Amino acid sequence: MRARLGSSPSNIWRSIWSARALLEKGIRWKVGCGCLIDVWNDHWLPGPYLKKVSSNQCPDVKWVADLIDSDAGCWKSDLVRAIFSPNEALEILSIPLSMGPQPDTKVWCGEKSGSYSVRSGYRMLLPLSPNPPQNDSLFRVIWNSNCPSKMNIQCWKFIRNFVPTKINLCVRKVASDPTCVKCLQASEDIIHVLCECVLAKQVWDRISIKEPTNATDLSLHDWLTEVFIINEQHRIQEIIITLYALWFARNKFVFEGIAMKTEEIITYVRGYCLDLCALKSSLAPANATSSVCWSPPSPPFVKINVDARFNATTKSAQVGVLIRDSEGLILGAKAAKLNHTSSSFATEAEAVVHGVRLALDLGFRNAVVEGDALSIIKKLHAAGEDRSEVSALVWSALHLAKSFQRISFAFVAREGNIAAHELARTPLTSASEIVWVEEAPASVEALAAVDRRHFDPP
Repeated sequence: MRARLGSSPSNIWRSIWSARALLEKGIRWKVGCGCLIDVWNDHWLPGPYLKKVSSNQCPDVKWVADLIDSDAGCWKSDLVRAIFSPNEALEILSIPLSMGPQPDTKVWCGEKSGSYSVRSGYRMLLPLSPNPPQNDSLFRVIWNSNCPSKMNIQCWKFIRNFVPTKINLCVRKVASDPTCVKCLQASEDIIHVLCECVLAKQVWDRISIKEPTNATDLSLHDWLTEVFIINEQHRIQEIIITLYALWFARNKFVFEGIAMKTEEIITYVRGYCLDLCALKSSLAPANATSSVCWSPPSPPFVKINVDARFNATTKSAQVGVLIRDSEGLILGAKAAKLNHTSSSFATEAEAVVHGVRLALDLGFRNAVVEGDALSIIKKLHAAGEDRSEVSALVWSALHLAKSFQRISFAFVAREGNIAAHELARTPLTSASEIVWVEEAPASVEALAAVDRRHFDPP
């Protein structure tokens, strides 16, 4: 990020270097130990865009580490509330911290994963573009057409004029003659290739697509909008496939000298439509009822089921943990309030940490942890660095897991996790958490009894 352009840079280095400005607009700190993060001058508050702390500065606090109780692995909540505005204090207290030392890292705020992607970079640049794309329903219609992605993307390129027509090549000084090589009658722009060329007119006439009556001087964007409106909904897919086929035929002639006939293009379009229809029918979901249910672990393992409930308005949450043996008998349970949580995603990760910790506290050392948040389970199995908002919680869960002789993490569908789901919704009055040993609330015990009836104990 500190490299200079240099005096005689190559085109490749110039392109890489010019992207630095974009990265600077989306990189923020993710809190680990907090030793490298300046509270008042760095971007470190969570969110999809960069922002600094706006509260009045406190001379006694400079680094984020000053706000963290490193021994307890939590924020100094009283200090945070005393220094920052209520909204900023809530944001800070909702940032997950790990149970052990983790380094501060820089992450990309445009993606939940914390890693840069071309898609998120493009999204960030859109507001700065002098000619932003039309914010209408045309592109939504295209993306919802059930056509293959390559056809939808190609259609998007047509509309944005991101294709090497003869006119575009002449503008870039790559070609000198803009005349259409197929008909030799007009300059080749995208509207000519797909709508006005002799071959295009013959194809549209043969497939009986209704066209705008006053199509003169229409852009492809406006022409397609009109065509989608005046034709039946079920023909949109056929229209997009036809556009793709016409461009394919154009390239076939330009690069291979092969002139596709109108009948060949029509056969291709109709055959592709039939294939997509058959594929859709084969992928239709069966009407069979779900057979997912809770299953017991093998001795000497216990099974830890976890779930969570998140309130987006108050940023509060509750987790539920239920531990059972190979006969489905309840060994322990826990319901706990979380007063500061950033998202439902983080809440599900918190539930795993609570589940593993409860099993350790009760003396179990062989366990299977089950949850219905697939993304969290995947992170617990993933290799490599995690830059997401829950990385501290995933680290904590895996750190606790080292105290077990054997432990595994598995995904289970919601139907197999209903008892933990009920625990996460058990009303808690004054207590912030309740732990039960060899029992649980009546509603949870009833659901556990139902689970036991689904299998024969060994």
